[in-house]
Amino acid sequence: MMLPREADRERRLSAETCAPERAWEHALRLEERDHSARLAGSFAWCRTAADLLGDDATQHLLFRDGTGEVVGWTMLARATAGWRSGSPRVACLTWPFAAIGYRFRPRFASDLDATVRGDWLAALHTACRGVRLELTRLDPQDAGGAIPGAFVERTSGPSTWSIDVSGDAEAWYGTLEGKHRRDLKKYRRDIARVGARWCDTLDGASLEDSLDACFALHRRRIAHKGATSACGEPRNERFLRALARHEAARATRVVVLRMDGEPAGACLSFAHHRRLEVTVSGWDQRFARYDLGRQVIHHQILREFERGLGEIDLLGGDLPYKREFGLRARETRDVVVRPTAFAAWREDVVGGALRVARMGRRLVAAGTRARR
Repeated sequence: MMLPREADRERRLSAETCAPERAWEHALRLEERDHSARLAGSFAWCRTAADLLGDDATQHLLFRDGTGEVVGWTMLARATAGWRSGSPRVACLTWPFAAIGYRFRPRFASDLDATVRGDWLAALHTACRGVRLELTRLDPQDAGGAIPGAFVERTSGPSTWSIDVSGDAEAWYGTLEGKHRRDLKKYRRDIARVGARWCDTLDGASLEDSLDACFALHRRRIAHKGATSACGEPRNERFLRALARHEAARATRVVVLRMDGEPAGACLSFAHHRRLEVTVSGWDQRFARYDLGRQVIHHQILREFERGLGEIDLLGGDLPYKREFGLRARETRDVVVRPTAFAAWREDVVGGALRVARMGRRLVAAGTRARR
């Protein structure tokens, strides 16, 4: 029989910094068992990030329960806070390549009690006192834990677009609106009718050539829209290319649609624990009549049903075509832990000043329009 004090001790969670060579062993063990976690923050994600950033720019943390057993692991990137924090250049820890990942969290033992796991934020804060923590894009269930003695700001993060699926592709088609289902099938037939060729890394297409085509088409699409893309930034592109190479034998999916021999559309995705996470896509506007923006994703979804698909995840961005795939918005949460009360006060002052400035710009713009 376990006494109450012994039970409390077993439930307690603590965190400690760990040398990389020892941390990776725990990371791989926990990754193999924690199938509920996303690609962002995974062993593959962090191993790739560490190779690019270097060990000096990262920090590994192990989580132990009250018995001293290692029941969790995560890796954070060392950075410095920006001017919006009110404490520019202050030491900061954040997720590696946070701008292109969603639903980061540590890896935990699959049988760890949910209440114990919920203390990970408090344990992390205790292990990293005096450092600003910027833990963005968390799943809401991972963001709500109490952090005693901390100066915390919790805000809504960007939503992702996803849907759980079961069965085969026809079962998924049955969940879509009739027009959207018919369009997906029609344009796929049109592509086949003109003799276009799907070059898929699942079938042995060159990974490097496929990545070159995908990112080139992505840059072209973004430039055509006059927009910007986090995935298209050189630093993030290098990371995604390296991650694709690291996971080439397991999770990487790249397809290029070639028309008359030239790339017309392409998509890079990762299949992680039966989730297809569509990451980068692009197409040539000259072939817009074939609806390539949806069709390159449609192709990968159909291929993944062949391999056992449990979720379609088109990540962030509220775009109409994501609803046409039957996806729904799922919120994320940002958690920022400021190192001191004074740092929290400075950040609040800067935030207030920014809000006043934005309001002033809106009033000036409204006055200008009224005088026209």
